[in-house]
Amino acid sequence: MKISSKNTSPQKQKAPEKRGQERLKFFAGLIRQALKNHSASDQIKAAILAYLGLGNRCEAMVASDVRLTHKAASCLAQWTDAKRQEFPDRKWYFVTILDDSFNTFDRSPILRIKAIETKVNNAIRKWGVQALMRFEIQAEHQYRKGHRLLMVHLHGLLWTDGEFV
Repeated sequence: MKISSKNTSPQKQKAPEKRGQERLKFFAGLIRQALKNHSASDQIKAAILAYLGLGNRCEAMVASDVRLTHKAASCLAQWTDAKRQEFPDRKWYFVTILDDSFNTFDRSPILRIKAIETKVNNAIRKWGVQALMRFEIQAEHQYRKGHRLLMVHLHGLLWTDGEFV
């Protein structure tokens, strides 16, 4: 058996759950900071935090919770209507972003969330718009011999006061 001269002591790595919790905490902080600077009422800010699972006595919003999804859609519609009145020349777009590199199979699902976020963030910057995006995963039936393709994509609301490139 050959022994390497390199230091082979394994570095302590955090469990995926711990890393995920840290990322959620980080993004929750970013969302809270963005809401502090936002002109919405305190009631709407609290509702946004609750719908995202970040406020008091709330759970994370999942697409299967139809009642909560409808309520969130209603709040978003109220917010966009208010912004349309405040900024009448602002342009609004609804987009779906998908890429073959986002897809994976149900047998060995590997979701490259960081790579997807980077690709989407770069596109949003290139377009010169502001955005509110939401991940969605859709299973395609019987893609190949018992495997199902999981199609990862994002739906989003984009807005800009300039041109959409």
